[in-house]
Amino acid sequence: MPFESIIITGPSCAGKTTIAHKLSEVFREDNHRFELVRAVTTREQREDDSNYEYLDDETFENLLSKGKLLISSSYRNKKYGIRKSEYEKILERKCIPVLVITASSACELLDGTGQEKFMSFFLDAPNDILHDRWLERRKGPSDKKEEQEFHKQNEMDRTFQSEA
Repeated sequence: MPFESIIITGPSCAGKTTIAHKLSEVFREDNHRFELVRAVTTREQREDDSNYEYLDDETFENLLSKGKLLISSSYRNKKYGIRKSEYEKILERKCIPVLVITASSACELLDGTGQEKFMSFFLDAPNDILHDRWLERRKGPSDKKEEQEFHKQNEMDRTFQSEA
């Protein structure tokens, strides 16, 4: 097999998790499948989240300091990561792990010595569509500062597009 796992990255609200869930429904010829790797985060839970384990800052930092995270990043002032053990369990089942991660985390993995293990995809959409999806996800009004942070982060994510 030319790759071990798939990375899906891009700006917020581009549809990364939606694509990962659809991909996870696909079985390969050998009857194994793609499997979304569950992430950990310190952010608040949303109704549409099923892919996260929610942690407090102390627990997250403990995992990080003990080297138990494959990747970790900070995204709009919240911490995100992937447990090495979650990734390895999927490989043990002979499935292909699908990582939905930040663009900077994707670049870290792809810059490493094992970059041949990953096939990566950068998903994006026009700003107006991302903004509408973000407002729908929030289920409430936003303030100007939050909107500016959202758009600023998406533009920063796009700077990694050619690398990811």
